[in-house]
Amino acid sequence: MKKLILLFMLLNPILMSSQTCDSLVPFFAVDLSSDPDSVWISSPVQRAGYCCGSVYPDVCIEFEVTIASSASGIIVNIISSQLPMGAVYTKNNCADPLGLGSPLYLSSPGPHQITFCKPGNNFYQYSIESIPGTAGVSNYDEAYHVNIYPNPANNFIIIESKSNSDQIFKLIDVSGRVVLSGGIKEKEEIKLESISSGFYIIEILSNNQSVKKKIIIE
Repeated sequence: MKKLILLFMLLNPILMSSQTCDSLVPFFAVDLSSDPDSVWISSPVQRAGYCCGSVYPDVCIEFEVTIASSASGIIVNIISSQLPMGAVYTKNNCADPLGLGSPLYLSSPGPHQITFCKPGNNFYQYSIESIPGTAGVSNYDEAYHVNIYPNPANNFIIIESKSNSDQIFKLIDVSGRVVLSGGIKEKEEIKLESISSGFYIIEILSNNQSVKKKIIIE
């Protein structure tokens, strides 16, 4: 049985940085070592300063990430319905860039230095998701192809899967609180009129297995 624990942390940036970033860059120490299937979420923060040889107009944010020994990597993303324009990517230890939202597979628990530089000074919340195991996909998701859409959503979402078994969904906010739950079958429309806009995790459970998906409600 897969153990699923979501870790939600709303923290202010620490005013320090590594040797590859200057002192103006917001710095977050992200500890995901206690569970390989966890999510960290920052407070809203502006980028500032330079990392990895970046120059104006790019400004940066830095994360020092430690994962569990049983995790295979991380996914870094921005929690916002208004994403930055143009190419959006992160760097691991100032190496080759990787697209924001793409899996970054790591060979050790770390810590790993993750930097994100982009023009502009918008306030954004950032999420860093630990990828459990070696595949990065739960057995349940792989077997039943769970699909949730639209995303971002407004008044409703549709949950589809190929499972014939009874399933339960939970909609979880950034504080870890379950704000909506219920039973679903192969295809179900879930009304969201009473749900506030923001970033959420949907957990689908069936036959002692589970899968989680990230959604934005506008």
